[in-house]
Amino acid sequence: MIETCMLMATLLERNPELEFTSTCNIDQIISRAQEDFARDCPTEDFYAARPEDTLKYLSHSITVLLVSDGEISLANTAGCRVQ
Repeated sequence: MIETCMLMATLLERNPELEFTSTCNIDQIISRAQEDFARDCPTEDFYAARPEDTLKYLSHSITVLLVSDGEISLANTAGCRVQ
């Protein structure tokens, strides 16, 4: 759970134009990561996997559930520009 919160904090820190528009469900993020991991590695336990493996699945889960499902919106795009 702490890794998930740290990943979300890093995402928001690196992308200050993003913000949460509603409460996020950490359990849903972790469950999605576990499901994806189980699909790719059916004989391994998610919680016994190497941290770099679980972080990959948690990052993907955050991206899918927050960005793709529209729970993050562009708050302030004044600092964003294409060069």
